[in-house]
Amino acid sequence: MNPDIIVIGAGIAGLSAASELARNKLSVLVVDQAVQKGGNFHRQSTTGHSIPKLKQHQQQWSRILGRIEQFQSNITVQCQSRFIGVDYKGVVMIEQMAPNRSALYKPKALVIATGASEQVWPRNGWQSAGVTTVGAIQSELKMTGQVSADKIILAGSGPLLLAAGAQLIRSGTPPVAIIESSFPFRHVSKSLSLPFRYLLEGGSYLFDIIRSAVPFYSGASIQNIHRHNDNNKLNVTVQTKSGSIRSFETEQLGLHDGLKSNDYGVIDNPGILIRKAGDSRQIMGAIASEFDGLNAGSEIAEKLKKSTINKSFKNQLDKYQKAYRSIEQIYNSANQDIDFSLDDETIICRCEHRTLKDLKSLNKPTLREVRLLGRFSMGSCQGRFCANWVEKYLNSETDSNKKENESLQGNRWPVRPVSLSSIIETDDFTNHKN
Repeated sequence: MNPDIIVIGAGIAGLSAASELARNKLSVLVVDQAVQKGGNFHRQSTTGHSIPKLKQHQQQWSRILGRIEQFQSNITVQCQSRFIGVDYKGVVMIEQMAPNRSALYKPKALVIATGASEQVWPRNGWQSAGVTTVGAIQSELKMTGQVSADKIILAGSGPLLLAAGAQLIRSGTPPVAIIESSFPFRHVSKSLSLPFRYLLEGGSYLFDIIRSAVPFYSGASIQNIHRHNDNNKLNVTVQTKSGSIRSFETEQLGLHDGLKSNDYGVIDNPGILIRKAGDSRQIMGAIASEFDGLNAGSEIAEKLKKSTINKSFKNQLDKYQKAYRSIEQIYNSANQDIDFSLDDETIICRCEHRTLKDLKSLNKPTLREVRLLGRFSMGSCQGRFCANWVEKYLNSETDSNKKENESLQGNRWPVRPVSLSSIIETDDFTNHKN
């Protein structure tokens, strides 16, 4: 069956868009590579053990599922499926991971709701075993109800550090310390101007952290990460805001330097109406993402079926987007300096073990040369960790050969690798054989 709309991502924005499209009597196929719907924010347990959730998070998820159930006759949710790409004719390829086969569709519109991905900047020793992202720790916690280490440090910047710290506390594994590079508590008046829902959530996280006496260092940064061979522990050296140096021993270190839209590989396509929603369009947080998904569904329905746009979605979206911009200002995330004064031997690309010295040796490279000669953004993560930092480093060089708006990751067809067997076993639902 060829659906009217395909939605990529079964998280907050994707499911919200799907329900609004289905309400307008459009058939919707929602695909997600995860085992269950929920996205990163509402990631579901795979073991039956889960961590306590905030009431407002439970209410949001129940509300989203309620809308999906209400219009389920027009919605198909297909998990363990991956978006491979869309061609210039508007033909969309979806790969089912089990069984390993693909399908071609030609929908009237495509909604990209793939959320956000974490940014992590290079640090001395960050390639050490035991160093991961805060999001990865949080995902493990949500899926299993526990974490694989007893001693964990969270470091970097952003509200995710507070959320993950509080969740670790509730799971019975309070972090050794939280290292925040900005000064969020200096902006009390701006914080108090946020909507009550944000104050309630942030206040509950702070209450857990203060009650558990977890050390919280603002204006602090990691100077070095070293792994002991004798006991497999990480030694993390931190410079505090006063300039003093402190050392911590831990089993696991979670890094997080903000979020960026997960829109890799997707461009406007003349063969099909494409609409991004939620964090994949612009980082906006969970509350705004729900309204952005509903608004995206309403706008597409208006274009395809001449239905009336629900203006309340846009009004609520604007309200909570504005609030999220205030949170970014509190953390000063847009203006935080990135440290380019790293030691030349610092690993920049963890996949290919390429150093800052390797990058400097390229001498005014084009991005093509950075990839092919330097091997940056060519590893298994395809630049997820190093590409953004490398681009910013090249932009900081006054004689850089990097072209404006050029990206290391670029846009590719297919968006991700696909096996030949999957292509051979392809079902064509496009009603044509071109």
